[in-house]
Amino acid sequence: MDRLMLRPAEAAQIVGVGRTTLYKLIKGREIPTCRLGKSIRIPVPALQEWARSKGLEFAAPITRATCKRSRQVNRAEVSL
Repeated sequence: MDRLMLRPAEAAQIVGVGRTTLYKLIKGREIPTCRLGKSIRIPVPALQEWARSKGLEFAAPITRATCKRSRQVNRAEVSL
């Protein structure tokens, strides 16, 4: 099953940036977010659209397996 929303740490890991950098992008309103109570979530379609606007392409769909807390994560690949 594809994920609908990601935690900031998961999104940072997938995109290949640090958590702090991702929070700066969120604060600068470059990446759209929504709040669930005090939690911040990033809609996957919004993250994909942001990545496309930056010239990035995901190697694989974002699924539960992609977001596991491991070092082996499919990161975005730059399309030249």
